[in-house]
Amino acid sequence: MFSTMFEVGGIIGSASIGFVLKRFFNDKALLGSTVETFLSAIGLIFFVLTSGSGLFINSLVMIVVGLLNCGPDIILCGSFPAELGEMDGRNAASAVIGFVNGFGSIGTFIEGPIIGFISDNFGWSGMFY
Repeated sequence: MFSTMFEVGGIIGSASIGFVLKRFFNDKALLGSTVETFLSAIGLIFFVLTSGSGLFINSLVMIVVGLLNCGPDIILCGSFPAELGEMDGRNAASAVIGFVNGFGSIGTFIEGPIIGFISDNFGWSGMFY
């Protein structure tokens, strides 16, 4: 249920990131992405702290975390690499975007065994309770 709420927030965050950067950060995309990512981390801590507050509160917090996480993800995986690839005039935007997304795929590949190891050795909720 909460992963679905995260994705709902992600849709909102992905669709609104341009407006947020223009309105609150004067088109300073790196600063805006940094602030939103930091707030996303605080939101995850808040999610752990409010875990006993019920389905509605936890769902609401997870929507906010998804919003704050997925907005910067779009910028960091798309526009920034494209700008970097075009900086020296070599038209390498596609190559840089592919490189960034390749590292994201490596992270996804490694994530499964690491989560399995933590779950097997510490229990699913043993680290927080």
